Formats: sequence, structure tokens, C-alpha cells
Amino acid sequence: MTRTIIIGSGISGLTAALLLHRQGHDVLVVEQQAQAGGALHRFRRQGVPFDVGFHYTGGLGEGEILRTLWRYCGIESAIRTIAFPKHAADCIRVEDFPDPVHAYFSYDRFTEELNRLFPREKDGIARFFRAIRETSDRNPFYNMSQPLTGFLRDLAFPEQATLGNFLRSCTSNVYLQAALSHPVFLHGVKPDDVGLAMHTSVAHPLYSGMYTVDRGGQAIADAYLHKLKDSGIDVLTGTPVDSILTDNGKITGIATPGGTYAATNVIFTGHPAQLPDLIAANALRKVYISRLREMTSTCSMFMVFGTVVNHAPGLKWNNYYAMPKGLCMPGTESNRPEDCFFLSGCGLRDRDADDRQGMPRAVILMRPAHWEETLTFDLGRKKRTSAYRAWKEEESRRLIASVNRKWDGLLDGFQVINTASPLTFRDELRYVNGSVYGVQHNTDQFAVGARTRLPGLWLSGQSTLMTGILGASLSALITVGNMVGLESLWKEVRDCT
Repeated sequence: MTRTIIIGSGISGLTAALLLHRQGHDVLVVEQQAQAGGALHRFRRQGVPFDVGFHYTGGLGEGEILRTLWRYCGIESAIRTIAFPKHAADCIRVEDFPDPVHAYFSYDRFTEELNRLFPREKDGIARFFRAIRETSDRNPFYNMSQPLTGFLRDLAFPEQATLGNFLRSCTSNVYLQAALSHPVFLHGVKPDDVGLAMHTSVAHPLYSGMYTVDRGGQAIADAYLHKLKDSGIDVLTGTPVDSILTDNGKITGIATPGGTYAATNVIFTGHPAQLPDLIAANALRKVYISRLREMTSTCSMFMVFGTVVNHAPGLKWNNYYAMPKGLCMPGTESNRPEDCFFLSGCGLRDRDADDRQGMPRAVILMRPAHWEETLTFDLGRKKRTSAYRAWKEEESRRLIASVNRKWDGLLDGFQVINTASPLTFRDELRYVNGSVYGVQHNTDQFAVGARTRLPGLWLSGQSTLMTGILGASLSALITVGNMVGLESLWKEVRDCT
């Protein structure tokens, strides 16, 4: 039996473990943190559970890819999905535009909204959504009748057509450009740097129907972990990997503070830039190591975790955004970073929320952040100063004030419980420079891919394919497919629709 060790227990690592188990592999998952699940894990403060990395997702409708993958992995029945109601939307305040834009989770409803707000731009709006639909129809993850291998081959090369250039060809209205490009918030690449097909891979699920999960990301992690336990797969938490072991150009296992573990294959699910530190310098070509270390990463986030007791009715199912006009990357080119944000009442969506009225419920608020913002406070892992704490308090205050200013007191009564900065993401989740979406999938760099030149060493995670829970899950499918036979595995998964 083939022994495979998976480094990292985020959604990619957990998915890869179950896929490999179904293919007859002996699997071990090792996780440096005390609890498995990565960014899926909920933390509790004052008895209130908060989500870090899971807020909503597409792909969970009947016959859609994420539900199909969960069915194949045997965890679908353990996860209670909740569809957002028809009136739900990403509500967007675009700089200087007088009206809010409701980006409904529906192609048709969002189109109607934009036609109402921009009546002279109907042709450009229609052209934009037609291109997104046609591009998604060529994506086998969204149209499973399409061949997979050719799609992945094309995805490995930088695209020529950017989202920014295409949007300019559809409209010169800077407010409409901003509204149409708002999914860049979910992959972290500027419109002028992201290819249209890559952007579509994130935007199409958003326009097709959004879902949440009862008990958030923790419920997803628990479903995976229970299935892994039932399948006899060990997950070693609190187990950092010191090195990946090789002999004669082949993988032989890993070394940890507690000992070594033999393996024929190792799947690394962290940021690719971290891989060279785990392996002997002569095991990989220097040019490949340089490429991994020099890849451009996405920005980080400044997050505020808080609670509300009495909340505005729209906060439960709507998300609230503020964005600059035009085709800027939200929040990264502004002297007032607090004026670009994402707000989600994800803690109001659990099934028991309505039964616990009068109890504090979780709300998360975030803005894009630069690693450089926190450099002056970086004294080492988890070493913090009073100046750092004061900076976080001031950033929280400014961010909350911006929300209340742009959305008419939406967060009146909001109580700050905790905050997170780029330093937090680096120290708690080991994200390189706090980059929340890993490597940028932009038009200037080749995708890192699942396969390395070292036999038995594989990569997975959102840096290798697409961002988010959907992208990281699908990256595991592609990595395992490369190991066991891509088309045969893809057929097995599709048969579960």
C-alpha cells in the first residue's frame, strides 16, 4: 500500500486525505497547530464562536461541484448547507456614487439591478455577463461535460486577456466598473493583473447562488475529521515538520520533533515559498526554488471580530462592501484604507440564531491590509507591544466609524471582541507575510501547479489552482488526480452528481 503524508490540515489537506483513502492509499495528515482545520476552524471568545476563513461559498447547489465533491468524499450528509434567500446580496457602496448597488447572487437579478442604476450602460452590462457565462461554460468545474485535462493545461499559462481591459471595453463608467469587479475582493488580484478566466472562476459561483453552512467552517472541518477517523486515517496535530526527507532523488518521508515518518509521497499544502526551507538544497533545482520564493502573493487583511445583540434586519443575509471607483484593487491604493471593507453577519446565519434572540452573535469586519503596515511592530512570533495594541484599537475604531458613515449606523451597538492583523495571519496560520489568498493567480506568473520535479513531492492548496474554499478543495482533487490518474478520478467524482 502506498504511504502518503499530507502536510497541513486545511480544506485542501483534508480533501486530499479522503480522496487518497478512496484510492487505496495509506494516509497520514500532520498539522503544526494544536487543532486541525486551518482557517476553517472557529475560535471562541466570551462564549461566541467566530469564523476566520469561511463566510460563504458557491458550488453547493444540487449537481454543483463542491456538493458533488463532498458527496464523493462521504461527508455531504454531515454538513447542513443553507442557501441564501433570493433577496440576499452583496451590498456595495462605491466611492462618490449616491446609491447602493445590490449585487444579488443571481445573474438575472444582478443584471436588473445594474440596468436600473445605469440605464445607459445596458449593452455593456449584457456583454460583461455574457462573457462571464460563456467563460464559465468552458470551465469543467462548472460545466462537467467539458474535458478537464485541456482546461488545466491552459490554466497553467498566464492569460493574455485581463479583467481590467475587458471591463474598459464594456464601459467607461467608473462606478459600474467597480460594481462589476467587486469579486476581486475574493481573490486578491487587481483587475489589470487577473485574467478573465481566473476571475470568472471566482465570480461565476457568486452570480449563481450563495450558500453558508450551519456552524460555519467548523462544521466542515468536523465532518472531514470524523470521516477521516472512521476511515482509520490519523491526523497528528501539534506536529510541525522540520524537514521533508529524500534519498537518491526520491521522497522517503518527513522529520518532526517527535521522530520520522516514512512515506513514498508527500503533499505540501502551505504557501509554496515555504517549501524550500523544508527540503535539502540539492533536492530541487535552484531555478525552481527561486521561482517559489519570488512569487507575488496576495495582500493580507485587518479583521475585527465583534458581536451584536439587536441588529439591522439586512445584516443577516446581506454582506456589506465599500469600494473605490474604477479598477483599483480595493483598499490597496488609498490613503484611507478604512473606506474599503467587507462586513458579514455570518454568526447570524446559524440555524439556532433565531432561537437565541437577545444573545450576542458574531459579526466580522475586514479591510485589505499591507504587510508593511505591521513591520514596525514585528518583534517575532506572538511578541506584541502596547504600541501594536494601540494601533489595532485605532484601526478598529476607524473601520467601524467608516461602516456606520457609509451604511447609516449599521454597526451601532457593535462590541469589539478581537482583532487580527497581517502579523496574526502569519503567526497563527503561517501565511507568508499574512497573505490571505496565498500566491496571486495573475497574468505575470505561471501557476505553480501540483507536480514538482522531485518524484513523490506534490503541492496543493489555493496557491496551486484557485482561491477560497472552493479553489482549495478543487486543488486537492487535481493533486490527487495527478497522482492516481486524473481522468479516471474525475469520472468517479462526476458520477456522484
